[in-house]
Amino acid sequence: MFFVHVVAGCYAMVAFAQIDCSFGSAFEIYTTEIIDATKRKCLAHHLVHQGVGPKRCFFGDSRFRQYVGSKDLNVHVVKIGKITDIVFYGYHCAQSYICTMKNELVLPEPNTFATREEFAMGAFLLIDKPLGWTSFDVLNRIKAYVRNNMPPLPPNEHGHDQRFKIGHAGTLDPLATGLLTVCTGKYTKLIDDIQSGEKVYTGTIVLGCTTPSYDLETEPENPKSTEHVTLEDIERVRASFVGETWQRPPLYSAKQVDGKRAYQAARKGQDMIIPAVPITVKSFEIKLVSPGKIDFEINCAKGTYIRSIAHDFGQKLGTGAYLAALRRVSSHPFHVSQSIDLEALLARLEAMP
Repeated sequence: MFFVHVVAGCYAMVAFAQIDCSFGSAFEIYTTEIIDATKRKCLAHHLVHQGVGPKRCFFGDSRFRQYVGSKDLNVHVVKIGKITDIVFYGYHCAQSYICTMKNELVLPEPNTFATREEFAMGAFLLIDKPLGWTSFDVLNRIKAYVRNNMPPLPPNEHGHDQRFKIGHAGTLDPLATGLLTVCTGKYTKLIDDIQSGEKVYTGTIVLGCTTPSYDLETEPENPKSTEHVTLEDIERVRASFVGETWQRPPLYSAKQVDGKRAYQAARKGQDMIIPAVPITVKSFEIKLVSPGKIDFEINCAKGTYIRSIAHDFGQKLGTGAYLAALRRVSSHPFHVSQSIDLEALLARLEAMP
């Protein structure tokens, strides 16, 4: 544990050398003053800028009081995920920082559970999501099986009833296939840590048309010629996406604007301006170019919309484009080769005691 005391209005620096938390570890910074929204953004920005993942911070106000045994302190908690080589700068937001490492849960090997009860109490799953299914379709299919084929969970240590918990660590669009990471029971606490890893996708971009959804959920429109496009043009546009850039998410997405989901407005034909967000693309490789089509592989950070990259690719070429196929190959450090088919998973559960 590290204690760093600073004078209000000054800067604090805490240096952590070679701190490498496994999944399930949590690094927390406790402050003795409430951090308002503006300071939260500033704090979060610097943590991300210094290489901290995941690229979000989580705030609460009760755990500090429990930790120090005092009910008089008014605090917020900043919870960070996996960390390596961090330099943290405090921004006028507290008089002291208390930093501690926690090791509560460690993920098991994927798809390893011996009984139905173990599956319900806590399992880590890698599922190869089928085409046409939403990520929540997968969760709902598993929920339905548990509800219809398994007895209720036993009471917890306090004698309270428990309900089956399940969640996924990173949405896949209905028209995408590939790796979907799913947690049940106690391991749902680790979802924020798991989903912070880099993602690798393969896919196909079709040139010469656009679609409102940036994929084939909606019909192609606005046809344009692609005859003028050269390999040099494609390489120039490809290179422009690599590194840290800004991206405007698709209107057909779960992004919220003023408390309303963007896709709800899109399906009603309503206009909505979605602010651009920063994204990071580590690599973007063109695998094959055929008439009107580009096959690619991309390695990117959490929060990147590949549909928007396909759309923007076409805009930069002057042809229009949409995403025709997408497959998530990996979500670091997990690979789709480790995954299991959903129906095979349910058949395995059916055969278990």
